[in-house]
Amino acid sequence: MRIIYWVLVCAFVSGCSSATKTASSQPIAAETEQRGDADASSFEKAIVVMSIRAEYEWVRARYPDSKMKRQRLVFEKGTPYDVLTFAMPDGKDRDFYFDISKFYGKF
Repeated sequence: MRIIYWVLVCAFVSGCSSATKTASSQPIAAETEQRGDADASSFEKAIVVMSIRAEYEWVRARYPDSKMKRQRLVFEKGTPYDVLTFAMPDGKDRDFYFDISKFYGKF
């Protein structure tokens, strides 16, 4: 049973990896709402997204050499945000803020 579990986990992870590489060729503009000075650097400048995939594609399009470290759900003033932490090529960590209120809790 454990072997089957690990085979499925490995298949899922490699599927996600290849999906990430090909997904970047698809437009993400339809899944994001860029507000004024939004640059994902804070809650106030969060990017509004329609999916988790859009979060990752937004970061990958701008910082292709970064490496994902963690994702966390944070509520700020009652609004749900995903905060993604990526390691930048210079070794420093950078947080990116995404407003997920358009889809969070709606499934």
